[in-house]
Amino acid sequence: MWRYAVNQNWIKVFMKTVKAPPPPKIPIRADAVHPQVPSAQSRKIFILLFTAVVLATIVFKVYKMDRAGVISDESRTFRDSSRSIHGALHVYSSPNNHVLNSIFIYFAHKLFPDYEHFLRIPSLTAGIFFSLALAYIVVKTFSSYLLRIAIFGLVSLVPSVFDYSFLARGYAFGLAGLFMEIALVLWLLNHPIKFRYCWIPILLISALNFLAFGAILSSLLFLLAFNLVFVLFYSSKVLHNPPPHKWIPITLNGVSIFLLTAVSSFFLYRGIYRQIPANERFLEMARSWQGWTTFVGFLKSSLVRDVFLPQRDVAGGIILGLMMGLLMASGIFYIFRPRNAPKPSSPRPSLISNNPGTFVIAVTGASILLMFIYGVILNKSLGYKRNIVFLIPLALLTSGIILDRFGRSLGPATIGKVVRVAVAGMFIAATLHNPPASHKALGGQSMSGPLVRCLRKIDPDRTWKIFFSQKLQNYTLGTYHYFQFPKFKFTAGTRDDFDLVVCHIDEATAKSIYLDWDFFCQFDCAVRVNFEPLYEQMILDARIRKD
Repeated sequence: MWRYAVNQNWIKVFMKTVKAPPPPKIPIRADAVHPQVPSAQSRKIFILLFTAVVLATIVFKVYKMDRAGVISDESRTFRDSSRSIHGALHVYSSPNNHVLNSIFIYFAHKLFPDYEHFLRIPSLTAGIFFSLALAYIVVKTFSSYLLRIAIFGLVSLVPSVFDYSFLARGYAFGLAGLFMEIALVLWLLNHPIKFRYCWIPILLISALNFLAFGAILSSLLFLLAFNLVFVLFYSSKVLHNPPPHKWIPITLNGVSIFLLTAVSSFFLYRGIYRQIPANERFLEMARSWQGWTTFVGFLKSSLVRDVFLPQRDVAGGIILGLMMGLLMASGIFYIFRPRNAPKPSSPRPSLISNNPGTFVIAVTGASILLMFIYGVILNKSLGYKRNIVFLIPLALLTSGIILDRFGRSLGPATIGKVVRVAVAGMFIAATLHNPPASHKALGGQSMSGPLVRCLRKIDPDRTWKIFFSQKLQNYTLGTYHYFQFPKFKFTAGTRDDFDLVVCHIDEATAKSIYLDWDFFCQFDCAVRVNFEPLYEQMILDARIRKD
């Protein structure tokens, strides 16, 4: 008994003197500072609002697809390249032959021959997939509910991006293919697959590469940027049990995706690949390219004027200045981070992490780098300014991700909330300052549809004679697209024999009657009436412009 008591006392003394080791410290990720757990109610409200915004943008896109008139490039695509599949695959008379888009238009014409905007049905479908992919990317890369709604509205409603996501051009397929690829990788980062299933993302990415590049050649640099970032840095991160050597998934993905994309693209372009570099328009653009000067002009036009300063007004300048100031503040904050701020988990953090936002930033940076190498170092032409429309949503998403992380790193205190609200307000203000028009798409050429509908409403039985002034000769081809539909009755007028003359707004004369002056002014044109017997009938629908 005495020996048992001694042993018990010795054990108690030993337990008091020996301290248990402290629990291991769990490192805090640099991109997960001050995590916020939203309530179930706020989450439900966000889901409803975000879904409503996404659906509203899609509905507006469908509406504008139907109401905005056909422009000359769309009409030229159907006239020159979509009459037959053979023509799409073997004739490259102009850069408007976006091959896959031309083929899709051919089938759309066969299925919907009586709908005047049948040629936009394929691109509209691609534009809807682009919107859905963008919504998924925003949800995965932004932590703030308010910022998710604001940035999705801004990116979706940039006029050039919005219009190119439904017009009968190849850009809609390029946007859809590129952003569906990004959404696929973000999904795989959250749902890694086993190595034996790695062929699934290989096939999907190759198919999306073919869709985008087959529909629009100018997407090549952006697709190359995405594929380089994915293959070199993320091909092993999407695997649940990656091989011990990283070069195995890198080699497998790189070789497989390249071969599948290259072979399929060759069979698509084999009939015209010699005609493309010899096209006169490409030669003209190559001669006018001036390296750094043109490159900077492209970036300024796409990322500044098209988004913030379409009219170069003070309000747009304030919004742009606020955004640049916040981006500079976030950069200064990360450079001069306080010592007590959470630091990365390892002393030498990886530049490429599994964070979805980092992937989007990497793709954007790689895209700009490749554009710089191609356009400045190699001094090769990037083509038309619209060819870098893919950079606009990437750049806006990257800016939003940086500002979202900046506000989150400031914590849930008042200053952090103020920054997040300011960023969201800035995005909303930019959207409201430069929204897409309901009928105007990429200039005044889209007045074609509203004009022929208006004439049909005035007198459905009369054959109207329409004359276009010299300044608006590029408006004619879009209008003549409606010749093929019997319900629209009009012919080409002459300078001496016309019922209506469509002129530039600067050519309008006083003491004349103009058809719905306020409406057609948005297209930078005026429609002057020259048919006296209809004056009294049209006066109710027309606006009179006098001195």
